[in-house]
Amino acid sequence: MFKKIYFIFVCLFLASVGFSQDKEEGKSIFSLAHDGIKFFSPQDVMRAYLGSWSGFQEIRFGANEARGRIEITYTEIQSQNGMRIMGVGRVTSSSGRSVPTSSYMYVENNILTLEMRTESGVASFYKGAIDFSSVIWIPKYSFMRYDFQQDFFFVDKGTPCINALGAREILYRNKVGLLEIKTQFRQLKSGKPASEINSAVKKNININLDGGSGVKFGE
Repeated sequence: MFKKIYFIFVCLFLASVGFSQDKEEGKSIFSLAHDGIKFFSPQDVMRAYLGSWSGFQEIRFGANEARGRIEITYTEIQSQNGMRIMGVGRVTSSSGRSVPTSSYMYVENNILTLEMRTESGVASFYKGAIDFSSVIWIPKYSFMRYDFQQDFFFVDKGTPCINALGAREILYRNKVGLLEIKTQFRQLKSGKPASEINSAVKKNININLDGGSGVKFGE
């Protein structure tokens, strides 16, 4: 995930992992290995995201840094084309300003697909590759700018967790560079929908992750 969202997101390397999503027969949904979760299919990945998550996000662009809180809930929704999940959340800066997030995840043409949507309804598409207990997300269409995120799943004291590392090329104050993002999530036991968390905060963070110059730090 959680781009990447703007839990989109920081690793400056791309592991050489193929995008084949063949399922191993005779395996359970999840396999605990080395204190982590092992995925055998795209459906395993989607099930791992289900639930409510809370955590912190750090972003960096050169010498500029910012930190915020992120809450997100993933639920399965009805679909005639196989499993489909929806993510609804909110990123809140240290000053209390926030931006809502929404996304959909599904399998299309045997490719694990993440559909990110802005408030105005503009969609960005990513494809995911399974790497043992992590998922690597890159743009589905090659004409997009450099954009990469890897979500690492593990269990800490019985609680599912996600560490997301990513980077995205943006234009900020007439300078092109990498926006690095690090996000840490823990699954909430309460299951409270993320859409209800921080719902009293209505102001939006002025941030544009599509190459524009709208990124503001320290909000």
